[in-house]
Amino acid sequence: MLYGIDISHHNYDMLTKTMLGQAIRQKTDFYIAKATEGRTYKDECLELWANLMPGRLKGWYHYARPENNKPEDEAEHFITTLGSRIGTGIMALDWEGEALHYDAEWAAEWSEYVYLQTGIKPLIYVQESEVKNMGALLDLDLGLWVAKWSDGTETPSTGKWPYYALWQYRSTPLDMDVFNGNEGQWVKYSQG
Repeated sequence: MLYGIDISHHNYDMLTKTMLGQAIRQKTDFYIAKATEGRTYKDECLELWANLMPGRLKGWYHYARPENNKPEDEAEHFITTLGSRIGTGIMALDWEGEALHYDAEWAAEWSEYVYLQTGIKPLIYVQESEVKNMGALLDLDLGLWVAKWSDGTETPSTGKWPYYALWQYRSTPLDMDVFNGNEGQWVKYSQG
């Protein structure tokens, strides 16, 4: 098991200006940073995170906006923004918020596009209560990143997935995650 955090520009002050942020950075095995959202947004801190936490395993996620865009357009934006980072960290689709009002087929099409363009299968991030609605992704053999906030002892339900790849188990002071594997397995998810 590896322990880490998922972050975006919302975490800038906490991670850069506090002693707690410094302690968290020193104790993390990995971080997964928000890269993009929708068809045009790039997280303003994307470049910062690599310099702030060198030597850590990495990941990149895209926040889905199916209410506004086609999955292929958002996937292309994610891929283009990552550029040379593709293959250096886990990739994931964040399926929450407004996206939960849309069919999971959108997420499947986004994931298939990313895989066809990069040769790497992204993970799908979803709350434990929504895992049951993600059947369209099961045949794609994607890794599951499931959110269930607890004290870390009560593991999440994975529905029809055989296991979770990542578990987001806490939301304070940051989103805290555990990877269900070792460094070699992280690299396999990262490189396809």
